[in-house]
Amino acid sequence: MSEQAIDLTIDDPSPIAQNQRALLQKRKHSQAKLIIDLDLYKPKKRKRRKPEVYVIDDVCWIGKLPKDLIVHLCLFLDDRSKCRMQQTCKRFQKFCASPPLWSTLRLFKKDLTSKKFRFLFYKYRNLQKLHFKSCHSSSKTFNLLRYCPDLKSISFSHMMDLRDKELRQIVDICTKLESVSLTRCTQVTNNGLQILSSLKNFKTLKLKEMDTIEDEALDYFNQGQHTLEKVCLVHCLGFTDEGMKILASLASLKEVRIYGLSKVSPQGLTLLMNSHIPRLYLFGCGPQNKNQIYKKGI
Repeated sequence: MSEQAIDLTIDDPSPIAQNQRALLQKRKHSQAKLIIDLDLYKPKKRKRRKPEVYVIDDVCWIGKLPKDLIVHLCLFLDDRSKCRMQQTCKRFQKFCASPPLWSTLRLFKKDLTSKKFRFLFYKYRNLQKLHFKSCHSSSKTFNLLRYCPDLKSISFSHMMDLRDKELRQIVDICTKLESVSLTRCTQVTNNGLQILSSLKNFKTLKLKEMDTIEDEALDYFNQGQHTLEKVCLVHCLGFTDEGMKILASLASLKEVRIYGLSKVSPQGLTLLMNSHIPRLYLFGCGPQNKNQIYKKGI
Protein backbone atom coordinates (compact mmCIF):
# COMPACT_ATOMS: atom_id res chain seq x y z
CA MET A 1 0.00 0.00 0.00
CA SER A 2 1.48 3.42 -1.00
CA GLU A 3 1.81 6.44 1.37
CA GLN A 4 -0.76 8.37 -0.64
CA ALA A 5 -3.47 5.74 0.07
CA ILE A 6 -2.91 5.84 3.83
CA ASP A 7 -5.33 7.99 5.76
CA LEU A 8 -3.39 9.65 8.61
CA THR A 9 -6.31 10.95 10.51
CA ILE A 10 -6.19 11.09 14.28
CA ASP A 11 -9.23 8.86 14.62
CA ASP A 12 -7.66 6.05 12.60
CA PRO A 13 -6.76 3.30 15.12
CA SER A 14 -4.87 1.12 12.65
CA PRO A 15 -1.23 0.36 13.50
CA ILE A 16 -0.04 1.35 10.01
CA ALA A 17 -1.45 4.83 10.41
CA GLN A 18 0.12 5.19 13.84
CA ASN A 19 3.53 4.17 12.53
CA GLN A 20 3.35 6.63 9.63
CA ARG A 21 2.31 9.42 12.03
CA ALA A 22 5.29 8.69 14.29
CA LEU A 23 7.70 8.80 11.33
CA LEU A 24 6.39 12.19 10.23
CA GLN A 25 6.81 13.59 13.75
CA LYS A 26 10.42 12.35 13.87
CA ARG A 27 11.15 14.01 10.51
CA LYS A 28 9.72 17.34 11.70
CA HIS A 29 11.71 17.14 14.95
CA SER A 30 14.98 16.42 13.10
CA GLN A 31 14.42 19.31 10.66
CA ALA A 32 13.67 21.72 13.49
CA LYS A 33 16.79 20.56 15.36
CA LEU A 34 18.89 21.11 12.25
CA ILE A 35 17.60 24.68 11.84
CA ILE A 36 18.35 25.48 15.48
CA ASP A 37 21.89 24.08 15.18
CA LEU A 38 22.57 26.20 12.08
CA ASP A 39 21.48 29.34 13.94
CA LEU A 40 24.14 28.69 16.56
CA TYR A 41 26.91 28.97 13.97
CA LYS A 42 25.82 32.38 12.62
CA PRO A 43 28.32 35.19 13.35
CA LYS A 44 27.16 37.36 16.21
CA LYS A 45 26.88 41.11 15.72
CA ARG A 46 29.01 43.22 18.00
CA LYS A 47 27.04 45.55 20.16
CA ARG A 48 28.14 49.15 20.18
CA ARG A 49 28.93 50.60 23.53
CA LYS A 50 26.66 53.37 24.56
CA PRO A 51 28.33 56.64 25.59
CA GLU A 52 28.86 56.86 29.30
CA VAL A 53 26.56 59.33 30.99
CA TYR A 54 26.99 60.03 34.64
CA VAL A 55 23.50 59.59 35.99
CA ILE A 56 22.10 58.74 39.38
CA ASP A 57 18.74 57.03 39.51
CA ASP A 58 18.28 57.58 35.74
CA VAL A 59 18.53 61.38 36.13
CA CYS A 60 21.30 63.61 34.66
CA TRP A 61 21.86 65.88 37.64
CA ILE A 62 24.18 68.33 35.91
CA GLY A 63 21.31 69.34 33.67
CA LYS A 64 19.11 69.92 36.71
CA LEU A 65 21.47 72.50 38.22
CA PRO A 66 20.36 76.14 38.22
CA LYS A 67 21.55 78.42 35.43
CA ASP A 68 23.79 80.60 37.60
CA LEU A 69 25.65 77.57 38.94
CA ILE A 70 26.21 76.11 35.45
CA VAL A 71 27.54 79.45 34.17
CA HIS A 72 29.87 79.66 37.18
CA LEU A 73 31.23 76.16 36.46
CA CYS A 74 31.83 77.08 32.82
CA LEU A 75 34.09 79.93 33.93
CA PHE A 76 36.76 77.32 34.73
CA LEU A 77 36.72 75.87 31.17
CA ASP A 78 38.92 76.93 28.28
CA ASP A 79 37.47 78.15 24.98
CA ARG A 80 37.61 74.73 23.27
CA SER A 81 35.81 73.01 26.15
CA LYS A 82 33.10 75.65 26.11
CA CYS A 83 32.52 75.06 22.39
CA ARG A 84 32.28 71.30 22.95
CA MET A 85 29.83 71.81 25.78
CA GLN A 86 27.68 73.94 23.49
CA GLN A 87 27.25 70.95 21.18
CA THR A 88 25.66 68.70 23.81
CA CYS A 89 22.14 70.13 23.98
CA LYS A 90 20.18 73.32 23.39
CA ARG A 91 20.11 74.20 27.07
CA PHE A 92 23.89 74.09 27.42
CA GLN A 93 24.28 75.91 24.11
CA LYS A 94 22.33 78.81 25.56
CA PHE A 95 24.28 78.80 28.82
CA CYS A 96 27.73 78.58 27.20
CA ALA A 97 26.94 81.48 24.86
CA SER A 98 26.23 83.86 27.74
CA PRO A 99 28.42 87.01 27.59
CA PRO A 100 30.09 86.64 31.04
CA LEU A 101 31.88 83.49 29.85
CA TRP A 102 33.70 85.13 26.97
CA SER A 103 36.45 87.62 27.76
CA THR A 104 38.53 86.97 24.60
CA LEU A 105 37.41 87.36 20.99
CA ARG A 106 39.48 86.39 17.93
CA LEU A 107 38.42 87.55 14.46
CA PHE A 108 40.17 86.20 11.34
CA LYS A 109 39.52 87.47 7.81
CA LYS A 110 36.27 89.19 8.73
CA ASP A 111 34.64 92.24 7.22
CA LEU A 112 34.25 94.47 10.26
CA THR A 113 32.21 96.99 8.29
CA SER A 114 29.13 94.75 8.21
CA LYS A 115 26.20 95.39 10.55
CA LYS A 116 26.39 92.03 12.34
CA PHE A 117 29.48 93.11 14.28
CA ARG A 118 27.50 95.90 15.88
CA PHE A 119 25.37 93.31 17.63
CA LEU A 120 28.46 91.22 18.45
CA PHE A 121 30.21 93.97 20.40
CA TYR A 122 26.95 95.08 21.95
CA LYS A 123 26.24 91.60 23.28
CA TYR A 124 29.70 90.72 24.60
CA ARG A 125 30.40 93.78 26.72
CA ASN A 126 32.75 91.97 29.11
CA LEU A 127 35.50 91.56 26.53
CA GLN A 128 39.01 92.14 27.82
CA LYS A 129 41.08 90.84 24.88
CA LEU A 130 40.54 91.41 21.16
CA HIS A 131 42.54 89.86 18.32
CA PHE A 132 42.13 91.05 14.73
CA LYS A 133 43.94 89.27 11.91
CA SER A 134 43.60 90.11 8.20
CA CYS A 135 40.31 91.90 8.81
CA HIS A 136 38.84 94.69 6.73
CA SER A 137 38.00 97.74 8.83
CA SER A 138 36.97 101.37 8.52
CA SER A 139 36.82 104.45 10.75
CA LYS A 140 33.31 103.52 11.87
CA THR A 141 34.33 100.02 12.93
CA PHE A 142 36.19 100.99 16.08
CA ASN A 143 33.35 103.20 17.30
CA LEU A 144 31.75 99.92 18.35
CA LEU A 145 34.45 99.48 21.00
CA ARG A 146 32.51 101.90 23.18
CA TYR A 147 30.41 98.87 24.14
CA CYS A 148 33.56 97.26 25.64
CA PRO A 149 34.70 99.67 28.36
CA ASP A 150 36.83 97.04 30.14
CA LEU A 151 39.02 96.19 27.15
CA LYS A 152 42.64 95.77 28.30
CA SER A 153 44.46 94.09 25.41
CA ILE A 154 44.16 94.50 21.66
CA SER A 155 46.14 92.87 18.86
CA PHE A 156 46.30 93.79 15.16
CA SER A 157 47.91 91.46 12.63
CA HIS A 158 48.13 92.08 8.87
CA MET A 159 45.67 94.98 9.13
CA MET A 160 46.48 97.03 6.05
CA ASP A 161 43.61 99.46 6.70
CA LEU A 162 44.77 100.39 10.20
CA ARG A 163 46.21 103.91 10.41
CA ASP A 164 47.27 106.37 13.09
CA LYS A 165 43.82 107.91 12.87
CA GLU A 166 42.15 104.66 13.97
CA LEU A 167 44.65 104.28 16.83
CA ARG A 168 43.66 107.73 18.09
CA GLN A 169 40.05 106.67 17.94
CA ILE A 170 40.76 103.47 19.91
CA VAL A 171 42.78 105.27 22.60
CA ASP A 172 40.03 107.85 23.12
CA ILE A 173 37.41 105.11 23.60
CA CYS A 174 39.36 102.39 25.45
CA THR A 175 41.08 104.30 28.22
CA LYS A 176 41.92 101.12 30.19
CA LEU A 177 44.15 99.58 27.52
CA GLU A 178 47.29 97.94 28.94
CA SER A 179 48.67 95.95 25.99
CA VAL A 180 48.90 96.60 22.24
CA SER A 181 50.39 94.30 19.61
CA LEU A 182 51.05 95.36 16.01
CA THR A 183 52.13 92.94 13.26
CA ARG A 184 52.60 94.05 9.66
CA CYS A 185 50.37 97.11 9.96
CA THR A 186 52.15 99.04 7.23
CA GLN A 187 50.25 102.33 7.61
CA VAL A 188 51.05 102.82 11.30
CA THR A 189 53.93 105.26 11.83
CA ASN A 190 55.82 106.85 14.73
CA ASN A 191 52.81 109.06 15.40
CA GLY A 192 50.84 105.93 16.22
CA LEU A 193 53.19 105.11 19.10
CA GLN A 194 52.98 108.71 20.28
CA ILE A 195 49.23 108.22 20.54
CA LEU A 196 49.69 104.98 22.53
CA SER A 197 52.07 106.72 24.94
CA SER A 198 49.17 108.90 26.13
CA LEU A 199 47.53 105.88 27.83
CA LYS A 200 47.85 106.03 31.60
CA ASN A 201 47.99 102.28 32.30
CA PHE A 202 49.92 101.18 29.23
CA LYS A 203 52.30 98.30 30.15
CA THR A 204 53.07 96.06 27.13
CA LEU A 205 54.14 96.94 23.59
CA LYS A 206 54.73 94.26 20.94
CA LEU A 207 55.94 95.12 17.44
CA LYS A 208 56.58 92.54 14.74
CA GLU A 209 57.79 93.32 11.21
CA MET A 210 56.92 96.99 11.63
CA ASP A 211 59.47 98.65 9.33
CA THR A 212 57.60 101.98 9.39
CA ILE A 213 58.45 102.58 13.08
CA GLU A 214 61.88 103.90 14.05
CA ASP A 215 63.91 104.80 17.14
CA GLU A 216 62.16 108.12 17.67
CA ALA A 217 58.91 106.35 18.52
CA LEU A 218 60.42 104.80 21.67
CA ASP A 219 61.41 108.22 22.96
CA TYR A 220 57.73 109.11 23.47
CA PHE A 221 57.60 106.61 26.33
CA ASN A 222 60.53 108.33 28.01
CA GLN A 223 58.60 111.54 28.58
CA GLY A 224 57.08 112.00 32.01
CA GLN A 225 56.17 109.19 34.37
CA HIS A 226 55.26 106.24 32.21
CA THR A 227 54.24 102.70 33.21
CA LEU A 228 55.66 100.74 30.26
CA GLU A 229 57.00 97.43 31.64
CA LYS A 230 57.46 95.05 28.69
CA VAL A 231 58.72 95.62 25.14
CA CYS A 232 59.00 93.00 22.40
CA LEU A 233 60.60 93.86 19.04
CA VAL A 234 60.67 91.23 16.28
CA HIS A 235 62.27 91.86 12.84
CA CYS A 236 61.70 95.62 12.97
CA LEU A 237 64.35 96.99 10.61
CA GLY A 238 63.89 100.62 11.66
CA PHE A 239 65.53 100.22 15.09
CA THR A 240 69.23 100.89 15.61
CA ASP A 241 71.62 101.44 18.54
CA GLU A 242 69.86 104.70 19.33
CA GLY A 243 66.68 102.78 20.05
CA MET A 244 68.56 100.43 22.38
CA LYS A 245 69.91 103.46 24.23
CA ILE A 246 66.39 104.78 24.73
CA LEU A 247 65.20 101.40 26.03
CA ALA A 248 68.05 101.29 28.52
CA SER A 249 66.97 104.69 29.86
CA LEU A 250 63.33 103.73 30.50
CA ALA A 251 63.08 103.42 34.28
CA SER A 252 59.83 101.45 34.34
CA LEU A 253 60.98 98.63 32.01
CA LYS A 254 61.10 95.15 33.53
CA GLU A 255 61.41 92.90 30.45
CA VAL A 256 62.76 93.34 26.93
CA ARG A 257 62.67 90.73 24.16
CA ILE A 258 64.44 91.42 20.88
CA TYR A 259 64.57 89.13 17.83
CA GLY A 260 66.35 89.69 14.53
CA LEU A 261 67.22 93.43 14.60
CA SER A 262 69.88 93.46 11.91
CA LYS A 263 70.83 97.15 12.33
CA VAL A 264 71.71 96.81 16.02
CA SER A 265 75.44 96.47 16.67
CA PRO A 266 77.16 94.72 19.60
CA GLN A 267 77.65 98.14 21.23
CA GLY A 268 73.88 98.66 21.31
CA LEU A 269 73.32 95.23 22.85
CA THR A 270 75.96 96.00 25.48
CA LEU A 271 73.97 99.04 26.56
CA LEU A 272 70.98 96.78 27.26
CA MET A 273 73.06 94.15 29.03
CA ASN A 274 74.52 96.72 31.42
CA SER A 275 71.21 98.46 32.07
CA HIS A 276 68.84 98.14 35.04
CA ILE A 277 66.40 95.91 33.09
CA PRO A 278 66.07 92.65 35.11
CA ARG A 279 64.87 90.39 32.27
CA LEU A 280 66.47 90.37 28.82
CA TYR A 281 66.24 88.03 25.83
CA LEU A 282 68.32 88.91 22.78
CA PHE A 283 68.45 86.68 19.71
CA GLY A 284 69.86 87.14 16.24
CA CYS A 285 70.77 90.83 16.51
CA GLY A 286 73.39 92.38 14.24
CA PRO A 287 74.60 91.20 10.82
CA GLN A 288 77.27 88.89 12.30
CA ASN A 289 75.39 87.50 15.32
CA LYS A 290 72.39 85.85 13.70
CA ASN A 291 72.40 82.80 15.97
CA GLN A 292 73.72 84.33 19.18
CA ILE A 293 71.41 84.21 22.20
CA TYR A 294 71.74 86.26 25.35
CA LYS A 295 69.48 85.72 28.37
CA LYS A 296 69.27 87.61 31.61
CA GLY A 297 66.81 86.74 34.34
CA ILE A 298 64.83 84.37 32.04
